[in-house]
Amino acid sequence: MYVKDPELKEGGISSYVVYKFLGSSIATAGLTRRYSEFYSLRETLIKRWKGLYVPGMPPKKAIGNKDKVLIATRCRLLNSFCRRIAKIPYLMNSEEVKIFISNTHDIPKSLEKLPKRTYKDIYECYKKLYPNYYETYDLILGKGKVSNFQNFAKRLLHSIKV
Repeated sequence: MYVKDPELKEGGISSYVVYKFLGSSIATAGLTRRYSEFYSLRETLIKRWKGLYVPGMPPKKAIGNKDKVLIATRCRLLNSFCRRIAKIPYLMNSEEVKIFISNTHDIPKSLEKLPKRTYKDIYECYKKLYPNYYETYDLILGKGKVSNFQNFAKRLLHSIKV
């Protein structure tokens, strides 16, 4: 996945920048995305993949966001963001990224419609990502003690939020 050729679109009241987004599939040919869509993707990944690494991206900028130097820098940094996501299997194969690379017109709304993850969902996801750790954990505590881990995960996620 990569980003290139930023283009300023003049549209009625306001103008905005779109970036060509190219992926590994034919479906992404000619696909363009706005900065806000990349931002929505990252925010959703952070919320749904709590505790796991999500690459950084350039910050929002309300004033001067049509400056040519800023646009070129943003394009380079968005490209880096996409390339790093492509190297992380749990993100690259996620529902969130699948929505982003589809031809959906309202990415933020589509991402918001994803179901909320429960602690059990998060636990199962981590268990798939780190099977050796969880096999050891299950052996030490016994299979029936998953609820203890769920309580631990809840406390951990609460402390991360604080």
